[in-house]
Amino acid sequence: MFSLQYVYFSALLLFLGVSLFIRSVPRAFKLLGANFIFTAYILFTTYLIYSGLMVQLPCFFKTGSPLMYLIGPTYYFFILYISQPKFKIRWMHLLHLLPFILHLIELSPFYMLSCSEKASVYLAYRNSELLDYSWGIIPYRLHSVLKAGLVFMYTIAGFIKIRPLFLEGKRTSNASKRVVLLFLMLDVSLKLLTFGTIFLSYLFAKVFPKGFYYVGDSIFFIDVTVCAFFLLLYPYLPKKSQLLV
Repeated sequence: MFSLQYVYFSALLLFLGVSLFIRSVPRAFKLLGANFIFTAYILFTTYLIYSGLMVQLPCFFKTGSPLMYLIGPTYYFFILYISQPKFKIRWMHLLHLLPFILHLIELSPFYMLSCSEKASVYLAYRNSELLDYSWGIIPYRLHSVLKAGLVFMYTIAGFIKIRPLFLEGKRTSNASKRVVLLFLMLDVSLKLLTFGTIFLSYLFAKVFPKGFYYVGDSIFFIDVTVCAFFLLLYPYLPKKSQLLV
């Protein structure tokens, strides 16, 4: 039953992400929309794994794995756009895509397998929640640590950028600015708890009880709910310059 939550929140994130692309919003929020869409697909494939439906749809197996390396950069650049008035993405920023590209290359031979072969791999390792699975250079368990750790570090960097704006914004008389900064601070704080918990649960897997990362998932679902309420009920999405004055 818990696995159904991944479906609900995947659909919600997909809706929010597409709506941000359709709406006339600042470029920063387009990046947030991309982040939502990537996360929605990851949650969908996670649901297929936990529900056992991956056996029937094995062609989806591991397709969400490389996208996890895009969650941190897209969220961090969203924060940069918000917090720095003259920020622009340059060629050097493409280095942030390197883990995604390398993992995609690493998995490319696996993607060429038939659906039945992918189903066999899934069935062979499902009891270990795929953590003992290895394909390519880096074992899946290590990839899990790297993915969660990178998102956690990107989120810390985002928190460092947003906190001064939030503290300054508390003194402003602009109510709209205060609301947006409160949302951003709450969002980044919940993400810190989410990915900090998931990162620690993978890094110290022998210390924490099995499935401890579900705590992080639960916090993340709260974060998605907060994002949904804000984006659906608060239509005003300011440009970054409006947050910095």
